[in-house]
Amino acid sequence: MERFGAILRQRRLAKGWTIEQTARKAGLQKGYLCGIERGLFNPPRARKIILLARALGIPEKELLLRAVVERAPSQIRAELERRVFGRPGQRERSKTC
Repeated sequence: MERFGAILRQRRLAKGWTIEQTARKAGLQKGYLCGIERGLFNPPRARKIILLARALGIPEKELLLRAVVERAPSQIRAELERRVFGRPGQRERSKTC
C-alpha cells in the first residue's frame, strides 16, 4: 500500500505546490504536514484528513480509508489492507519534504 504521507506528497507535487502552500490551504502547520509526508507522524484525525483531501482534490473516503489502514495494529494491517484495497504493501519513509 502506498503510505498516507506519500499520497499527500505526490498530489502536492503534481499540483506544483510547496509544503508551505499546501499547509496553508489545509490549515495545518508546515512542520506537521512535513512530518506526515515523511512518515514521522501517523495520519491525522478525520477532520484534518478531510481538510487535506479537499485542499489536494483527493476523494475524502479514499484518504480516510488509507489512514484507518495505516493506523491499524500491525497484527491485522495486512489483512485489513487486502480487504479494503485488495493488495498488501509496505511502509516507506521519505527523507525530505
